[in-house]
Amino acid sequence: MRTLILLLFWAIWAEAQAQQKIVISNPTGTQQHRVVEIGSGLRSDTSLIIRDAFGIEQPTQVTHDGKLLLYVSVRPYGKGTYTIEQGVPMPAKRYVQGRYYPERADDISFENDRTGFRIYGPETQRRGEKAFGIDLWVKHSSELLVDSLYKLEFSKHPEIAELRRQGRTHEADSLTTVTSYHLDHGAGMDGYGVGATLGCGTPALMVGDSICYPWCYEKYEILDNGPLRFTLRLDFPETTIDGMRVTEHRLMTLDRGSNFCEMTVWYDGLKKSVNLVAGVALRQADTTSVVLTDNYIAYADPTIDPERYNSQIYVATLFPNGVDITCKQFFHEPIGANVGHALGIIRNYYGRPYTYYIGMAWSDFDVRSFEEWLLRIKQWASSLSCNVQCSD
Repeated sequence: MRTLILLLFWAIWAEAQAQQKIVISNPTGTQQHRVVEIGSGLRSDTSLIIRDAFGIEQPTQVTHDGKLLLYVSVRPYGKGTYTIEQGVPMPAKRYVQGRYYPERADDISFENDRTGFRIYGPETQRRGEKAFGIDLWVKHSSELLVDSLYKLEFSKHPEIAELRRQGRTHEADSLTTVTSYHLDHGAGMDGYGVGATLGCGTPALMVGDSICYPWCYEKYEILDNGPLRFTLRLDFPETTIDGMRVTEHRLMTLDRGSNFCEMTVWYDGLKKSVNLVAGVALRQADTTSVVLTDNYIAYADPTIDPERYNSQIYVATLFPNGVDITCKQFFHEPIGANVGHALGIIRNYYGRPYTYYIGMAWSDFDVRSFEEWLLRIKQWASSLSCNVQCSD
């Protein structure tokens, strides 16, 4: 989405003006809520203050690639007026954040005020756990919670292990129940199943009808870490695919206020064409709540324990740059609760960067039904093709 914003270049500050007014216009008939880029070429130590029409200071962020970010809400066909001045901004509330979790097998987890994602790390692969895909965190509110879920669970692991060593199984099980991040204690949880699947939106290469599953990343770099944008680069180990030595790279970007994370993937080493796929896992409990269109896939995931969780995790992959086909592909035999994927397929792919979006919402938070999720997908996809205009 950020690529659609008309940029107000940093050159306007060359003369160090005391104050600059900018106007952000919404040319559509839909309320727009988004992070916009209103400057480029900035240094990371640039100090600017942005105020809204009431004079209230707004959170800002300078990204790793020198862009100035601002979160705006603009009414249909309306305009928002802001002023920029030089100065040291107040500490901003974080709406997006993430970190590396060596205590949990090298996980990288990140979230914003709506969604949360988990990437499995090298230690998971060393253990032989086949967790290929992207995992999800669901939450009841806009507050950031993933870090607290990790801390709650792992602070009690030594005590639980000692109870089990002493044979006090009931006490160990009880303590696990009240601390596990796979259970909802009122803030949120990881109730999404990945296993030997693509999870939510993971890219992969396909040779014939066979998916060449990526395992875990080898190197990572957190390029941006809030308060408005999180950006993560992942580099994967070299692997052999159809006789070729291939290396995968990903760039993931999550902004404040969005249910959708931007994913750009590319591959080194492809000497001949293969298929590129991305999609979502399908569960045995529900193979019908799937919508396939030319530019998106949507699914109402029944969670890893439908009867007890009694909620749905709405997931999607969006392809604004198009795919050749979207379809269901089922395993020969179920793998646990998983029966296959809903996939978008790009044929004759040679490794060039490809950008798409992965998204999720939870029925116990801001999207209450699958019908509402489909509406949100359509509105968000439509917003990708409009320009929120920024002028001085």
